Amino acid sequence: SRFGLSGVFIFCAAGALLGLAILPVLPTPSVRSRNPDVRIDPAVIAGLLRDPGLVRVTVGIFILHYLLMSSFIVLPLLMQGTGQIEDADHYLYYFLLLLAAFVAMLPFVYLADRRGYAKAMLLLMIVVLTAASLLFSVVTSYWPVLVSIVLFFVAFNLMESVLPALVSRIAPAGRRGTAMGIFTTAQFGGGFAGGVVGGFLLGGWDLTQLMYANAAICIAWFLLTLGLPLAANVSTVTCRVEDDRGLSASAVADALLSVDGVIDVAWLEDERLAYLKVDHSIWEASRLDGLGFTAIPIARQRAH
Repeated sequence: SRFGLSGVFIFCAAGALLGLAILPVLPTPSVRSRNPDVRIDPAVIAGLLRDPGLVRVTVGIFILHYLLMSSFIVLPLLMQGTGQIEDADHYLYYFLLLLAAFVAMLPFVYLADRRGYAKAMLLLMIVVLTAASLLFSVVTSYWPVLVSIVLFFVAFNLMESVLPALVSRIAPAGRRGTAMGIFTTAQFGGGFAGGVVGGFLLGGWDLTQLMYANAAICIAWFLLTLGLPLAANVSTVTCRVEDDRGLSASAVADALLSVDGVIDVAWLEDERLAYLKVDHSIWEASRLDGLGFTAIPIARQRAH
């Protein structure tokens, strides 16, 4: 409202120049690790795309960002339709409504971080998104419009944090980087689809029909998510394995998999590092002591 559309792009360009100015002073690591959890491995993409849990979460982030972009096509129209919100004040309403949504979502954030509640919160937020889409199709007055937008922001922001955490829990050991690459690609693809499909539907139909279509997509998403498999309390533990007997990679992996609570193992032979996906309801680091070699836990990357 102050500098016009060109001002948005000038601001982005200034941010990019600031990033370039900061880049030369960033430290360069002297030791680089070939940690498979933080890189893309094209050889395992096909296998991950057949994992039922990862597919459901990846489809979820695609739909979530489709809903975000398609809804933002109609939110300005809803605000204008109240007759009480000036176009120049839209940014202020978005800011205040987002703050209200952050406060309202705090109890749900707490529950989503409790063991066994993540899937329930995910399903609940899909229901909230469905309700918000239906409300967008019928509300016209000031307060109902604002309440429906807050509901949408609550659900979107909570799921934006829960879904990546689920990827970390579901991805096999040593495959989290590749799984997150697929996940992020779907995320940006959903944003693209939301703009294109939402604009197409709004051009041929009206706002009400677009929101009905979004609600139907949410219902399909809910049904898909019902089959989401989740481990109760899973995280990744990195171990440095010290052994003088020259055990093969297969022998090391088999020994680690024999430990109660170890679900999956990725082994880096050259660096003598093992990435263990463990269930903390039965896992204890001391269980590694009886393997016949020294396995020292050096990091734990905890998912929700």
